[in-house]
Amino acid sequence: YRGADCGLRSCENDCSGNGQCEPSGECRCAPGWFSVDCALPSCFRHCSSHGTCVHSTPRWLDHNLAMQALCLCDIGWRGVGCEVAICPAGSGDTNRVPIECSGHG
Repeated sequence: YRGADCGLRSCENDCSGNGQCEPSGECRCAPGWFSVDCALPSCFRHCSSHGTCVHSTPRWLDHNLAMQALCLCDIGWRGVGCEVAICPAGSGDTNRVPIECSGHG
């Protein structure tokens, strides 16, 4: 409990510094964060429903860096938030390189 008269419920992990503790004891996460204690970064555009949000803690010079959220895009999609559709290469394309779809077919 918290507050001058201990009448307010405490939030889990004090919302990890990434949100506001509501009187009910639930965290209201700031944009870009989620989970019961606002500890997990959210993925850009929630991966546009075309991928999976994964969380990783990269390392640099034997030190853990801040946790980050990355979209692993489904086949046929790319972009930071899996928002760009990729069309298969045309039948006349000898390089067989996927191209961005124009949205017209």
